[in-house]
Amino acid sequence: DSAGGTDLMDGLPFAKTLINNMYGWARNAVNEDYTNAWAKWWSVTTGFSAYDRLQSPDVYMQFTQNTGVYTVTRDLGNNDGANSWLIAGIVDYSGNAPNDAGGNGGMYMEVLDDLANIIARVYPKNIYLNNTYNESTNQIGIFSNNTILTQDLTANMQSLMSRPQPISISAANGLITFTYANCKTVTTGVFDAKSKWQNPKTLRFYFFGHGNNYGRNVDVKYMRFSKSCSASHLLQSPAVSTSTAVTTSKLASISIYPNPVQNILHVRFNEATEKSSIEIISVDGKILKAYAVPMLSSNMQLDVQFLPAGYYFLRFKNSSSMLTTPFIK
Repeated sequence: DSAGGTDLMDGLPFAKTLINNMYGWARNAVNEDYTNAWAKWWSVTTGFSAYDRLQSPDVYMQFTQNTGVYTVTRDLGNNDGANSWLIAGIVDYSGNAPNDAGGNGGMYMEVLDDLANIIARVYPKNIYLNNTYNESTNQIGIFSNNTILTQDLTANMQSLMSRPQPISISAANGLITFTYANCKTVTTGVFDAKSKWQNPKTLRFYFFGHGNNYGRNVDVKYMRFSKSCSASHLLQSPAVSTSTAVTTSKLASISIYPNPVQNILHVRFNEATEKSSIEIISVDGKILKAYAVPMLSSNMQLDVQFLPAGYYFLRFKNSSSMLTTPFIK
């Protein structure tokens, strides 16, 4: 397709319960559980927040169970020996309780190899300073392969997580790179030393209850998978921003809005004091359009109506910096 990569949401129906082993998706438990929304619940729905039947459907997962392990998976196909790969899309943690600080309940977004070893894992988790619950100092962290990608006070993180945010996991040269929202990229080794990062096989959402039955809810949309060296390398830029927030780099910064976008994408950046350019790039690394940045300008408006619906990157570069940020059309 013109947006690049494989659309992992392709074929999913509008406003339906996810059926096991359909369109590459599987679920365990297979059946819905509507016993009690506050104590015993398991539901996986497609097209939940995609109100337009012509839009790419989402997958909305709701888990509230005191015990047990429940999973939703998407088969990525046979990718043995991939030089690099990228999974990217939108994740919405609205109504989600972060993973319990003591490990008694939570959820993970994971990439598994062909032997079901974990290559990559992303999850939100409660952080109690000095291991003591204190409402004024409690924090939430987004962890990627057990490395903190970002953390802040609970109220600030809940505000961030309750909105749809771009997320990506990429692999190249034995390293795994993560992006989320307006946070800087984090690059780590594989999660499980036994895993083969060149053989990505499964995207998995893993829910567990060990005496803690707070609701774990996650909605994912526009998820795509691509085997492309250039796409993976795009994510290893100095800083990433995905909405109106600006990166913390003092040398260069970029912000875009709205995201997702329909017609006009607004781009803000530090005043251009040297020759600079902006490129729109597909997830398979193809430059779809390039723009010269006027000298001394600090913003541009890009007409992106020509792009099909999908996931893209915007790259700002000059002789001293190169910044990349994902966006959704």
